[in-house]
Amino acid sequence: NPLLIGVKGKTLDALQTLVRTLISMYSKEKIVTTLDIGAYKSNRAHQLEILATKTAKEVAYNFVKTIVENPHNNVILGINQYDNVLWYNKEKADFTLWISALQYAIIALKKSEVKNLLEVKDLIQDASDKSEYKVENLVALLKPEEKAKKSAAKKATKKK
Repeated sequence: NPLLIGVKGKTLDALQTLVRTLISMYSKEKIVTTLDIGAYKSNRAHQLEILATKTAKEVAYNFVKTIVENPHNNVILGINQYDNVLWYNKEKADFTLWISALQYAIIALKKSEVKNLLEVKDLIQDASDKSEYKVENLVALLKPEEKAKKSAAKKATKKK
C-alpha cells in the first residue's frame, strides 16, 4: 500500500488522474471517479479535522490564559477575588470575546481563518458557559489534554 500511495499521497493522486483519463477515453458519459487505497484519503481527512480541532483548542487556551494573566484585563473582564477564588463577569467576558473575534476577523479577511476563528470563539464560549464564572475553571476547561496529562503526572511524581 505505501508504494501505491506514495509520499503525501502523490502517487495515489497520479494513479487517480490516470484512471480518470482512461475512463474518459473509453466512455462517452462523464464518470466521476475517486481512487482511495487503504482508505488513505478518508483517514487523512479525518486526521486533518482532528489536527484542526486540537489547534483550535490550543489557540483558545492560549488566548484566554494570556487575557486572564494580564492585570490590565481585570477591569475589562470584571475579574474579582472572593473566598480565594477569581471570578469573572460573564457579560463582560462575552462582550470582550465577541469584540476580539470581530477585530481578528477584520484583520484576517480570509474565509478559512474566519471559520477557524469562529471555532475558537465557540470553544471559549462553551468553556465559559461551563466554568461557573470562575477564572480557574475557564482556563482549565480550555487547557489542551496533553498539557493537562503532563501536569497531572508531574504533580503525582512530586507527591511521592
